[in-house]
Amino acid sequence: MKQHGVEVLELLMTNEIIKQEAEAQKVEVTDEELDAEYKEYAEFYGGEEALLESLKSFNMTKDDIVNDIKTYLLTVKLIQKDITLTDEEIQAYYEENKEKFTTDDGEQLAFEDAKEEVKAVLLEERIDAEYGSWLDEKFEQYDVKTYLNN
Repeated sequence: MKQHGVEVLELLMTNEIIKQEAEAQKVEVTDEELDAEYKEYAEFYGGEEALLESLKSFNMTKDDIVNDIKTYLLTVKLIQKDITLTDEEIQAYYEENKEKFTTDDGEQLAFEDAKEEVKAVLLEERIDAEYGSWLDEKFEQYDVKTYLNN
C-alpha cells in the first residue's frame, strides 16, 4: 500500500471511469479488434508464447492483458470521437515528417501513398496528447476523490 497504493487506486478508478463512459456513450470493442491488437502485442514480444512468459514475470495472465487491451481500445475510441483531422493538418504533418514515411527499401513515399499512415500517426499523437486532460475532465465530472496522501 505504501509503495504503490495511490497508483493502483488511481488505475482502478481510471479503468472504472473508462468502462462507465464507454457504456454511457455506447462505445464497444469488437472481438475482432481485440484479437488484432492482442496479435500485435504477441508479435512485438516474439510470439504468443514469449508474451505469456513475459506476463508471468509480472504475475499477469492472458486474461489480464486482454482486459488491459480492451480498456486501451475503449479509451482510444472515446477520445478519438472528439478529434477531427483536416486534410491540411495531415498534409502539414507529412511535410514536417517526410523522413518517417518510407518504403521498406528506404525510398520516400509520396503523400498520397502515405496519407493513411500519416493520418494514423497524427491521430495517435493527438490521442496521447489529449488523454491526460480528458481523464482529468472525467475525474472531475465523476467527482472522484481518493483522500489518500501521495
